[in-house]
Amino acid sequence: MCEKPDVIIGTMNFNDRIFGEIKIDDQLILDLINTPSFQRLKRINQYGGVNLIYPTYQVSRFEHSIGVWWILKSLNTGVEIQVAGLLHDIAIQHFLIWLIWQ
Repeated sequence: MCEKPDVIIGTMNFNDRIFGEIKIDDQLILDLINTPSFQRLKRINQYGGVNLIYPTYQVSRFEHSIGVWWILKSLNTGVEIQVAGLLHDIAIQHFLIWLIWQ
């Protein structure tokens, strides 16, 4: 079941653990963040199952992807590269890396 995103129009302020407050005002980026596929990343931990052993490792793929986008934007890369950075984890499934190692 797909999660219905909170529709964001105009500006989104995102509080990142590393970079602090990130202001997202590019409507293309906001439209991509609003998609159910991107919102799904909120439920996938960046560290796979490691967070079950180390409870402090609680970073979602959603947070990670926004951080990647922010780094690329800060480096003044083109919009295509920023979109690629934002969406690089979009196909990740729960425990996918674990399955690849098996």
